Parts: sequence; C-alpha cells; structure tokens
Amino acid sequence: MIPLIENNIITSGGTSDNDSEILIWDLQTKERLLFSDESSECVFSFAISSDGSKLFGGINYPNSRINIWDLETGKMIERLPGYSFYPVKTFAISNDGKNLITVANENDVKILNIETDKLIFSFKTKIHSEGVQSVAISPDGKTIVSGSKDKTIKVCNLETKKIINTLEGHKGWVYCVAISPDGSKIVSCSRDKTIRVWDLYTGECIRIIEGHTDWVYSVAISPDGKTLVSCSRDKTVKIWGLK
Repeated sequence: MIPLIENNIITSGGTSDNDSEILIWDLQTKERLLFSDESSECVFSFAISSDGSKLFGGINYPNSRINIWDLETGKMIERLPGYSFYPVKTFAISNDGKNLITVANENDVKILNIETDKLIFSFKTKIHSEGVQSVAISPDGKTIVSGSKDKTIKVCNLETKKIINTLEGHKGWVYCVAISPDGSKIVSCSRDKTIRVWDLYTGECIRIIEGHTDWVYSVAISPDGKTLVSCSRDKTVKIWGLK
C-alpha cells in the first residue's frame, strides 16, 4: 500500500496475508500513533476525513468493504459494505463527511452514504474506457473528477449523474487528480511525466508543468491553494507554486 500523507499524519497498510498491519506516524514527532491488528484483512486504499478524526480503509481481502477507525483511539468504529465483489481500489470523501465515492474493479464507481451505510448511486455504464486510477470530489460536493488509464479526465455532475466534460491532453495513464480548495481548478499527473492544471468549469488546460524525469504518481494541493506537491517514479518530491 502506498502511504497516505494528510494533516501531518502518514498512514500505511499491508496488502497481503503476511502483511496486513496498519501503521500511523506523526510526521512532526516521528512517533507511531497507531498499530491496528484487529483483523488479518488487507487494506488496499486509505482516506482521512476532512476533520481529521477518522481513518477510512478500503479492504482488499477477504471481503470488499470500507473500515472506519477513530484516529485518536485507534479503535475500529464502523464497517461499511463495499457493494462489490472486488476490492475498493480508491475512494474520496466529501467535505461534509457524508458521502464516499468508491472505485472497485477498475471501473465500478459507486456513491455511498456514510451515515446510513446505503448505496446512493452506481454508474451503470463505464465512465472511462479503461481503469479508473483516482477520484476527487469538489469542495461543494457537486462534482467528481476521475483520472484513468485511458489518458483522459472525466468531470461528472453529481446532481444529474452525467459526465459534463472530458479533458484530453495527457499522453499516458492519468494516475492522480486533485481539485483546488476553491473548486476552480483540477490538477492531474501522468505517466507522460507531466502535471497539468485545468479550469474545472471550461475544461481548458491552463498550465503544463514539466520537471520530473519519470512517471508522476501523485499530486496534492495545499489548503490555501497556493502550493502543489508532486511525487514521481524518479524518486523525487517536488513543490511548485500554483497560481
């Protein structure tokens, strides 16, 4: 499992029977905060709630579901059904903490309500022609953005459940997508070694950032929207100004 870094917390988990531990450290003190061994389940993906109180983990094996832990106590407090035979590969949490967008089996995209444990919506047709690698939810909760192996980014209106834009330009898999805190920009990164900044409303590519020498795996935007961080297969983490 690739570690998740958020709110000065780093989280990692095992994805095999021999390594199903969940480890959490405080980045400032370098102290381990949590070791969870309540089960032998393999964790495939992580997310932290917007208020920093809960850790969500997508379970790979033996059952497809999402476990929720209290970050302060380290105790598992809830299990949400994954509504899929396949592991939850990636997911995103809405800012209000009410909904989850989950991706299983490459293209099985679902919207779940955390409070009721109910499936709200399941996309009946494939959003992308190839596997979805990443999803993000806009701050107002009205839009989801997805990046895919098909080299495109899709923008979907959550109220109508329809795709409203397809962003093209990357020449390789789109590994990660992020939305700026003000909801106006999409940032994406790709196997083509570039980072692209898009206008969320028009779909226009407004900036191409080059500097990595290998695939770019992940991007994250600072809370004030002024800084962009990227990590790459070239073994570097780069910090960029985001205008």
